[in-house]
Amino acid sequence: MIVGAARNPIIRWEYLVDEWDRVRAALIEHLELTLYSVVLGFMVASLLAALALRFPWATNAVTGFTGFLYTIPSVALFGLLVPWFGLTRTSAVLPLAAYTLLILVTNIIAGFRSVPASVREAADGMGMT
Repeated sequence: MIVGAARNPIIRWEYLVDEWDRVRAALIEHLELTLYSVVLGFMVASLLAALALRFPWATNAVTGFTGFLYTIPSVALFGLLVPWFGLTRTSAVLPLAAYTLLILVTNIIAGFRSVPASVREAADGMGMT
């Protein structure tokens, strides 16, 4: 038996029971921020991927820009946005959505480019493109 394990548990169940209202509120806020960030990121990434797919010369610019956004530390983005938006949900959602762009854009482009030629030809024949 580990000596310190009984005195210092990883999860303090008493705290969760005593502070359940605060924990639940924080959990709901966390899930909302995550959902808003991913949805906003997916909408922007879809537009950027559509631009890159329509104009192949823009692919490097789009992935380069999203890669640049991905390299900015989160604390720096939060610090830049707080003077404009204050400590609001917007100043948290925008940087989080920016971090989803590189992953989503590159995977959307790769997904569309991996569609077999026969499927694209069938879509052309049905008037879908």
